[in-house]
Amino acid sequence: MPRDNNGTLFDDVHADLRYDTSRRSHNTNITITTTTTTRIIDGHTFDLVGRYSVPKTIGSGAFGHVISAWDNLLQRKVAIKKIRLPPLNSEEAMLFYSRSLREICILPPLKHDNIVQVLDCYTSALCAEQMTELYLVTNLMRLDLHQLIKTNKQRPNDMRIITASHITHFLYQIFRALKFIHSAKVMHRDLKPSNIFVDLDGHLRIGDFGLARVPEENCDTPMTSYVCTRWYRAPELMLLNGIYTASMDMWSVGCILAELIYGQPLYPGRHHLDQLRLIVEHRCGSLGFSYSQQKTAYSTITEKSLNLLRRTLSKCPNEYPSVFSPLDSNVFVPGIDKHAFELLEQLLRMDPSERITADDGLRSCLFDNYRKEASGEPSSEEAFQLDLSPYNLQEIRSMLFQKVRLIHQQMQDKALFLNEKKLAMEEMDCC
Repeated sequence: MPRDNNGTLFDDVHADLRYDTSRRSHNTNITITTTTTTRIIDGHTFDLVGRYSVPKTIGSGAFGHVISAWDNLLQRKVAIKKIRLPPLNSEEAMLFYSRSLREICILPPLKHDNIVQVLDCYTSALCAEQMTELYLVTNLMRLDLHQLIKTNKQRPNDMRIITASHITHFLYQIFRALKFIHSAKVMHRDLKPSNIFVDLDGHLRIGDFGLARVPEENCDTPMTSYVCTRWYRAPELMLLNGIYTASMDMWSVGCILAELIYGQPLYPGRHHLDQLRLIVEHRCGSLGFSYSQQKTAYSTITEKSLNLLRRTLSKCPNEYPSVFSPLDSNVFVPGIDKHAFELLEQLLRMDPSERITADDGLRSCLFDNYRKEASGEPSSEEAFQLDLSPYNLQEIRSMLFQKVRLIHQQMQDKALFLNEKKLAMEEMDCC
């Protein structure tokens, strides 16, 4: 893992956020059961497999609730996300079941040290028809970039947590992860600060693959445009009626980088049209997207979207100041390298075909101190394939149940093997 020379990062942030960083002693007498026990944790019911104990709430979102727990088998802290599954007759059923199946199919094969890893997956249901929730167990990461940015902003100038060196370190790790993800033909589609996790030593992992998608070669239906949290949504998602590529993730990275630098969201749109207005007004003129280029860049743009773009562009000035200049007095984090601003400009290109890729970003002079000189950063060995279009809701539910059971058995066997191997090595050391 590339590291900067600042030593441990954020060594006192956990005090601000009140995280428990205590460790527990190794227990050689572990009894692991495959049955679940229902616990109520801060008002939320959780089914815990026997290997997990000491549960504590971390947070919650639209698709689930997250706790931390101690894994008595692997002897480490883990995060457990409860994913609720609505009744099949509800309007949101297909969304939830498809999203859950995509996440547990896509995430396990993406084995990279800057991507959250699946350690277990289970459900207490005995059959697909009984399944109303499932549990996804991953690495426990202490912080996310949203928390860091918020905490950083609340501190006095001389006690700021995030420095220019940290931002470089984060961006490098994000590019590493995205190079691997995109080489597997996967689009994350929901990159934002709260989905990028950081440990106390600055190790970063991208998580929450619930909206991740593999382009379905045999499906002619456009992909949904309502993906990615609004403030980090690429303009083509609002203009091209479901036609987009992995470059949408690179736009999101540009928004995240700007937020790290300036300490606030770059495009905090209040609604769909306001989001597009903010982007176009900011990126028009000398830095962005001239009026004459709009149909060339977006050859499949709908007439309605084109008219909206015309109206918005007509209100823009002919020239826009160089807002990404390193001399900008509004820069929140001092000492930002000029190459970081160059990357910012290349990430926030209106034309998705002109945006840099993650692989391009890794070649920036900004990362000379991090880049591996030998073989470069790894790519996925295989392109991922997942096409759910031929299946109905009942079939997807059945596939989800079978996949959960399979992953649980595989991960349980792997954890038992690692535990036995560790105990054997300890016994050899004692001899």
